[in-house]
Amino acid sequence: MNLFNRIVKQLIRSFVAILIGLLLILPSKAFAIYPSGGGLPDLGLDRSLQGSDQATEAFKEKFPFYERDEDGKPITKEFVKYDLANYDLSGLDLRGALFSVATLKRADLEGANLEGSIAYATHFEEANLTNVNFRDAVLTKSFFMATTIDGADFSGAIIDAPQREEMCSRATGVNPDSGVETYDSLDCLSLNIRSAKS
Repeated sequence: MNLFNRIVKQLIRSFVAILIGLLLILPSKAFAIYPSGGGLPDLGLDRSLQGSDQATEAFKEKFPFYERDEDGKPITKEFVKYDLANYDLSGLDLRGALFSVATLKRADLEGANLEGSIAYATHFEEANLTNVNFRDAVLTKSFFMATTIDGADFSGAIIDAPQREEMCSRATGVNPDSGVETYDSLDCLSLNIRSAKS
């Protein structure tokens, strides 16, 4: 009987070890939501954050990163793997925000304040960046192809050379808040690239 009990105990231990091993090895569905996989869930929310208190409240309820402190600054400013493509973020105060591996393709950021923000490996393709304040922003590994940058201020921003060169070829306008020309803020003169629009 003693030998039988030892064999049963050993079989149970082996079975439990195999079961735990399978649970650790087999893929399981993650409980964290990373909206960049397929974009923010389309819950019938208006993609404009402007002009509608009801739409703004609905957005804030679903995505708390939009909450503001008493000074109007976002409480949570981290947009890691967020898909904000086609969103209307115009005029928002996003100073010091962090965008990492985020998508802002075709987003409207006209007049937004992104001073001191970090946008690492972020896609801005075809976005409206008219009059955006990117002063002292870190924009490494980010993409700006076919963006509208008229009047954007990139003074002191860190931008990868190929992206800066591409933007210099179409840099025009003066930022209405800082009075700095987009061409000058990109330091295009040091690249000896003249804007095709000038």
